[in-house]
Amino acid sequence: MIDRKSRIHLGELLRHFVAGRLNNFDFEEKVEDVDWSDAAVGAVALESWGLYDDLRKHTLTGIWKIDKKGRRVIARWILFLQTDLEYEWPYPTIKHDWRRVITVLTFGLFPEFREPAYRDLGNYDVWPFFRVEDFEQALRTPKLLAGTD
Repeated sequence: MIDRKSRIHLGELLRHFVAGRLNNFDFEEKVEDVDWSDAAVGAVALESWGLYDDLRKHTLTGIWKIDKKGRRVIARWILFLQTDLEYEWPYPTIKHDWRRVITVLTFGLFPEFREPAYRDLGNYDVWPFFRVEDFEQALRTPKLLAGTD
């Protein structure tokens, strides 16, 4: 089930957070208020947990600034949230949580702890898209800043 309102709201929160307009505590609080019944919303919200330190208040500026590669990844999440595609990846479960903890504790240096369960299912390089073709189609028909000329 696609929840357009929640997808748009989460996409806006991510954009504001990455731009430094929201601190991590405010971001986390606002994300908790988003309806997670859309699997894409829940999965992207869980993935965003790795963007920040939940013990110290900060924005994603200065030493916390997301690099260009990371911004492209987050832009892909936001692009997915703007589509009408269903989330096709397995939703994170308790058995996968230990992988997430290791990834977070190692600051993502060992993504292989998270990816093995997904590698054979779809193209993980375009997550949360499942297929490269879907990602490329979304790039050709963006909803944001597309204009209506």
